[in-house]
Amino acid sequence: MADPTVRPSDPPQVRRGSKIVSILVGPDKEEFTVHKDLISASSIYFKQAFDGQFVEARTEQIILLEEDGDIFEYFCDWLYSGQRMREIIRNREKWALDLFWIKVFCMADMLFIPGLQIFAWQKIRSHFNHHFERIPSPDFIQFLFDKISDSTQAIKMYVLEHVAFWTRWGNESHRRIELIQAHHQFCSEMVAILARALTSAVMLHPSRTPGFEKKHGLDLSQLEEEARASDQKEGVTGGAKSSGMLP
Repeated sequence: MADPTVRPSDPPQVRRGSKIVSILVGPDKEEFTVHKDLISASSIYFKQAFDGQFVEARTEQIILLEEDGDIFEYFCDWLYSGQRMREIIRNREKWALDLFWIKVFCMADMLFIPGLQIFAWQKIRSHFNHHFERIPSPDFIQFLFDKISDSTQAIKMYVLEHVAFWTRWGNESHRRIELIQAHHQFCSEMVAILARALTSAVMLHPSRTPGFEKKHGLDLSQLEEEARASDQKEGVTGGAKSSGMLP
């Protein structure tokens, strides 16, 4: 039975094992060394690479040229200790907070890391909420609309409806002008949503819309099941919440 205190967004609750593998990340091939059993438990991508018939299983090394070393380092922090703020603090001058989280989400989606993907979605959802008129950064909008895929569709619609909600009820209209200039597709889709919203007597914030994620292609139930699958296989029942490991 799975530990009821372990959250879907926690690191895998498995034993580290003793074997170490190497991940080379980004164009500069920054090296990260991690426990094979731990990283394989977090992602079917790494499990198939290191346990299958691929060359990575023989060399015990994977090269990820397209990923960002800072984002991957954050993944390692999360994987081992559940520490989730170090990279944010370190990179506040490099990226806006919303841009950081969309980068984490996209990397987790690309590398099939469901626990981290859930956590990044929760952070984006919390960042853009119905309590506070928080306007997305232009860099976030440009990244999001340049990276549109099935997995980011829910984020796109969530942010569009968030901005529409605060356009109707908020005060910071001058800052929304920056978003119109950030990406032409955002501008056109925003106009369509606002046209519908302004004719509606009731307009809910997307965070208060039941089943919003699944309606737009993000199946959290499936991700949660995948995120905790390794725990169940290992029979871990407690004692390692947010640690990402057992001795």
